[in-house]
Amino acid sequence: MGPFFMVEGMKVFVFFLIFILSSCSLFRADPNFWNQDLIDDERVSDEDFLDHFNSLAESFINNSDVKVVKLQGKVEEYLNKIIRNLTKSNDLFFKKTINNKNEFYIVKDKRPFHFSTPDGKIFLSDGLIKKYIEHESNLVCVLAFEIIKIEKNLFPRKITIPKGYISLLYFVSILRIPLEEKIKVHHWAYYIIKRSGYDENGYLTWIQTQNRNYMDFSFHLGDYSSIFKEESSVKDFVVKNYGNSLNVAVQFSSSKDFFKFLSVVN
Repeated sequence: MGPFFMVEGMKVFVFFLIFILSSCSLFRADPNFWNQDLIDDERVSDEDFLDHFNSLAESFINNSDVKVVKLQGKVEEYLNKIIRNLTKSNDLFFKKTINNKNEFYIVKDKRPFHFSTPDGKIFLSDGLIKKYIEHESNLVCVLAFEIIKIEKNLFPRKITIPKGYISLLYFVSILRIPLEEKIKVHHWAYYIIKRSGYDENGYLTWIQTQNRNYMDFSFHLGDYSSIFKEESSVKDFVVKNYGNSLNVAVQFSSSKDFFKFLSVVN
């Protein structure tokens, strides 16, 4: 056998070895037998990525390791009313979502977290609601954060190949956004809440609540050390733009509809 054939044969062998090792690592990395190789592909359009997340949401709702319950009737109407108040009061900011009707889902899990998908589905864990949504202000903060993400299409440009099952851990992890984008959302949320007639100081209080309970929120945050930077950034933003309003007491009043919401969810 000549040198040429030996070299070519070696190339084929190395390629085959790399393929086998890569395939094994993909299967080992996935406790739920998912192919978690997240692919950044510039050939895929933004719209395709958003549609991809929407289809993953349907899989998560129908076939996950946790129970997911859709909120309907007056509870859904109440949550949409809050979002309408946020969007209508800031119509120059909200262009895509201003007339949207959102869907809301409760994820039956004790850990506090929330997330959303591009088509307007917003997910709240019952652990979040039972332990941390003690008054309407915190609920407004959560909804403001998610509706801004939806408006600005703040979803990672990542795709994966579903195999009929999505775990909660996987779905939450792929929907997290970088710290820089989160900080922008926090700044927007503070301003939008202020313009909507809610107590904007409640937003900083909500960030501080997560910071004080960072271990509890570690599943939601991923890297829970980021919440320290998030709180510092919001404080700097408030001081720079609104003077000494850091010292203003938060008004924790809640509507009758809020308590009806709690009674239904709990």
